[in-house]
Amino acid sequence: MLRADFGSIHLPKLAERLSCDMPTAIGYLELLWNYTADMAPQGNIGQCTDSAIARYCEYLGDPEDFIEALVQHNWLARDDTHRLLTTNWPKIARPWVKSKLKRMGLKFAEQEPEAEPDPPTGGLAHSQGDTVVHTFPTVGDNADWPLQESKLHEWIDAFPGVDVPAECLKALQWCRDNPSRRKTYGGMSRFLNQWLSRAQNDAGNRRRNDRNAEIDDGLRQVFGGF
Repeated sequence: MLRADFGSIHLPKLAERLSCDMPTAIGYLELLWNYTADMAPQGNIGQCTDSAIARYCEYLGDPEDFIEALVQHNWLARDDTHRLLTTNWPKIARPWVKSKLKRMGLKFAEQEPEAEPDPPTGGLAHSQGDTVVHTFPTVGDNADWPLQESKLHEWIDAFPGVDVPAECLKALQWCRDNPSRRKTYGGMSRFLNQWLSRAQNDAGNRRRNDRNAEIDDGLRQVFGGF
C-alpha cells in the first residue's frame, strides 16, 4: 500500500539524487519504513548502522551516500540524541506499530531541534580573525561552506597519520566534480571528518603492509628465500 508521503516533491528529487527511476525510489522508501517498523518502531532508526539500513533497502551503492541522500531530501533527519530519525514517522507508521508501542508503554522518538548555521550575508561566515582556507560547494539554499584555518589545525592534531591539507584539497575537488553528491551546509564538517578517518585507516593499512613486506624480506635473507 502506497503512503501519502509519496506525493511529496522530495520524491523525484530523491530519485534524481540516487540516479534511479521513481518506482525504485519508492521501493527504497517502503523498505526503509518496513525496517523502521521492525527494528526501530519508535522511529529512532539511527540505532541501526548505515550499512544495515542500506543493505535492508537493497541499495547497492555507498551506504553513507544513501543515508546522506535520504537526509538531504527530508526522508531521514539527523538528531543529536538518536543519530537518525525516520521523518514524519508518527504520521506514516502503520496502526499495528502504534498499538505495539502502546502495549510496550513507549512513545515515538522526538526530534531534537537542530540549529543550522546561517548562510553568509555579504561575505563568508567565519569567526573574526580566522582565515578561510577553502570554500566547499554545498547543496540547498545555503552558501558555500568555509573551511577555517582553526578547524584545519584541529584535524591536523586529530589525524596525525594523514596529510590533512592535501586530503582536504582532494575532498574539495571531489565536491566540485560530483555536484549531485554534494553535502548540505550543516553536513560538511561530518563529511570531512569521515573523509579524514578513511584516509587515516588507509594510511595505517599501508604501514602494516609495508612492515609485513620488510619482515618477509628479512626472513628471505635469513633463510635464503622461501
